Parts: sequence; C-alpha cells; structure tokens
Amino acid sequence: MTTQTTASTSASPQSGMRTWVAIWAGQFASVIGSEVSAFALGVWAFRETGSATSFTLIMFFAQLPIVLLVPFAGALVDRWDRRRTLMAANVLGAAAMAGLGVLVLTGVFRIWHIYPVIGLVAVANAFYWPAYASVPPLLVPKAQLGRAAGMVELASAAAKTLAPVLATLLVEAVLLAGIVLIDAGTFLVSIAALWLVRIPSPRGGAPARHGSLIADVREGWRYLVGRPALVRLLLFFMAINVFFSFALVLGVPLVASFASAGVVGLTTSAGVAGLLLGGVVMSLWVGPKRKVYGVVVAGLLLGVSTVLAGLRPSAPLVAAALFGLYFFIPVINSCSQAIWQAKVPLELQGRVFALRRTLATSTAPVGFLTAGLLADRVFGPMMLPGGALADSPARLLGVGPGRGIALMFVLVGVACVLVGAAGLASSRLMRIDIDLPDAVPDRPHR
Repeated sequence: MTTQTTASTSASPQSGMRTWVAIWAGQFASVIGSEVSAFALGVWAFRETGSATSFTLIMFFAQLPIVLLVPFAGALVDRWDRRRTLMAANVLGAAAMAGLGVLVLTGVFRIWHIYPVIGLVAVANAFYWPAYASVPPLLVPKAQLGRAAGMVELASAAAKTLAPVLATLLVEAVLLAGIVLIDAGTFLVSIAALWLVRIPSPRGGAPARHGSLIADVREGWRYLVGRPALVRLLLFFMAINVFFSFALVLGVPLVASFASAGVVGLTTSAGVAGLLLGGVVMSLWVGPKRKVYGVVVAGLLLGVSTVLAGLRPSAPLVAAALFGLYFFIPVINSCSQAIWQAKVPLELQGRVFALRRTLATSTAPVGFLTAGLLADRVFGPMMLPGGALADSPARLLGVGPGRGIALMFVLVGVACVLVGAAGLASSRLMRIDIDLPDAVPDRPHR
C-alpha cells in the first residue's frame, strides 16, 4: 500500500460529513453481518460438540491476533492510505468468510476450520479498527466528532441487538452456509461504500516516512505518555472497563438467582435497550461542549446504576438499573473518542489509537476471569445463611443464593462512583478540553 492524497483539500465540511455517513453505512452492514455469523457459528459449534471449549476457542482466536498485532497495525495504518487499508481489510474478511462458506457447501467443513478463518478476520480487524477510528477527524468538522463517535456506538449496539434474532431466523431459512456467505457479502457492501468515496491523507499529500516500525510504535507511545491528561483519561477507562466487566458477566446470574428464565430475558433486553438508546442519543447529540464531563459524569452514573442493580432482588429494579448501566456506555465511549480524535495529531492517530485500545481493554479480561470465581467461592458463600456476612450490614441486601453477586454489584458500583469522583477531583483530567491543545484543525480540508 502506498500513501496518496485521496481527496481534494477543498472539500467542504458538509461533503465530509456525507462521506463519513456513507462509510459508516457500509460498516454498519458489515458489523451486523459479522455479529450474526459470529453468533451462529458459536451456537453451531456448541450444539455440534456439546463443548464449551469449542465456543470459547472461537472467542480466543477472535481476540489473539488483535492483541498481538494492533500496536504494529496502528503504526502501519499511519504509513498507509486510510481508504486502501480499510478496503484491503474488508477484502481479507470477505475472502475468509467466503472460503468458510465454500467449505460448508462442499461438505468438507469441520469444526476446526472455524478457528483459522476467525483468526484471519481478526487480523483484518486489527488493521481495520485503527484506520476506521482515525477517519472522522479527516472528514468531520471538529464540533461533530462526538456525533460521529455516537454513530459508531449505535452501529455496534444495533448489531448486538439484532444478531441473535437474525441468526435464529436465517439459520432456518438459509442454513449455516447462507449466513457465512451473507457475512462475506456485507464485507463487499463496505468495500463498495469505500470505493465510492475519497478520504484525505492525514499528511496532506506529503510522502510517508519509511523508518523502523518499532520506532513508529515508540513515537506513538512517547506522544501518549508525554501528555499526562491523556494518560489520566486512559487510566479512567481502564478502571471503568474492569468494573463494567464484572457487571457484564454477572448480570444474568444475578437475575436468574431469584427470577424465571423469561424474566431473565426481559431484564437482559432492558440492558440491550439502554445500549441501543444510548447509541441513538449520541448519534443525534454531539455531546457536552466539555466532552470530559460526558466521560466522567457518565462513568459516575454508571456506578450508581450498578449499585442499584444489587440493592434488592426485584426484577423491575434490576431491569431499570441495567438499562441505565448500558445507556451510559455509548455516552462514555463517544465523548472519549471525540477527545482523542481532537487531541492526537492526524498522522499519529493510527498508532496512538491502537495503543489506547490495547491498554484500555487490557483490564476487562481480569474482570471476566475473576468475576465467576469471586461469586462462587468468596461472596456467594459469605452471603448464604450462616455465612461470614450473613449477620453483617451486608445482610440488608438479603441473604441466600445470588445475594453474593448482589454484594459484588454494590461494591463494583461504589468503586465506579469513587473512580468518577476521583476523575472530577483531578484538575488535569477535567481541564483536558481546555489545557491540552487540539491537534486537528477546526474545519479540516475546507
């Protein structure tokens, strides 16, 4: 891939926003296709083998290439033309899924074929997401970056909402091969959208440097650690992610401990509705003028919602709490993304965003791995009749099955509130919009 200027610098902010909407629409289709096929493949693997390991291996191969490649992929994204990078990543994803579809149609498909295919799609994603995240500042007026980030959150929320329903319907209509080939087709939709648009070069036509890749990664790291306000924002996200991961894993067990399967489904739907509405709101609203307030205050309110979920074994209360908890996720993500897109120079965004994604999500697996163990072996037994906390103030939450999880929700929620309060008390973080100069022009490429 070579670097070119792929759009005229005379493009207006309005035409830039239209270009972004076209790219987003193509990606929207691709995200839905990927979520549907991932859901269908996971369910198929579990049903065919009866093994949870088969399912978890799909998740493993979907994440491992991203963890290993993202820092270097981000550096390469900064060297390459954004549009061609996005198109190449989509081509790789389409080819991988089409190949899997052919294997299914010809009858030679085996369970292990899923793993390398999912790995190839993950390689494509390792390059796609740093490039995709760095596109809005090249096209969208700075005042609209929050809205652009909200549109990304909306696409993700809608895909997660629709995937189980669509996968169930399509399995009956077109079988597994049809779902996989439809996913390949949605990659082509994204390619077509990119083919029809032009994306400016972050260097304004200047030639790309071709030094050491390690040196490029180090340059991104130096930029990040040299700006304490961005480091604080990143640490805030890492803390919120580890606490949110507890709620994400334990939400269903919490409700299942006192309600029927139908009620579990309704409370889960309430959380999904909150996620979807949050995405809609942020796609229509640019966010507060001081985006950092959208991050920190929403993080604090997320903690309040998490506390409420654990207070009583009441389905309406937990449903309302989960709705609020998930509603604030797109708010936090969109406002944070707008800050990073405005503060990081265009020519560094690929590698800085890749490092940021790697670090910000690194704490979530800690929550995933420890949540179940703590619930089953520590807090669960302590909140049973005769347990260590059965006669303590914690008994106000109730005693019995599931109340250990409830206590964990309260503790995790309080921790989120404290993180939010610490954020509000940090003048360096709360003044990031003012003190850290913007690195992108107010109206790029007008």
